[in-house]
Amino acid sequence: MNLTEYQAAALRTAAALEPSVRPAVAGLGLAGEAAEVLELFEAGRVPDPDKLIKELGDVMWYTAFAATIVEVDLQGVQWELPPPTEHDHDLAVRLSVVCGGAADYLKKVVGHGHPLERDVLIAKVAAILPLVSVLATRSGSGLGGVCDRNVAKLLERYANGFSTEASLRRPQDT
Repeated sequence: MNLTEYQAAALRTAAALEPSVRPAVAGLGLAGEAAEVLELFEAGRVPDPDKLIKELGDVMWYTAFAATIVEVDLQGVQWELPPPTEHDHDLAVRLSVVCGGAADYLKKVVGHGHPLERDVLIAKVAAILPLVSVLATRSGSGLGGVCDRNVAKLLERYANGFSTEASLRRPQDT
């Protein structure tokens, strides 16, 4: 599955969200999910690869959602891989910082009335993708595997698209 296919498949669950709240949801989601990735590395732990892949999938969903807000195809976003010597924990910290920066930017758009600038949000997305990619590869899945598993989870959880009722009924650990 390439990133264009992933974006279309994953975001079928976003249709229920009102356009006015989408930037806030994207920002809150990026900050929260990146924090969950970082939490897996807490106290020097080596995270369970399955849990890491799940959380990286959640980061990817919000990344795809943010890109969609400015009508950008993830497949077309240009990005560079970080240095191969960077430790996984440091990558998780950077991911949290970058996603937090995206959340702060979207907070200013939603809460302070700043204009939504397409290039700024694309740059934020471009900073997230390589970090997710490297962590995914090192977890044994790769970015495509993370995307595949995320879509499978979403299809199981929301077979008919997102609904509040389905969200409230889902097991809390998934």
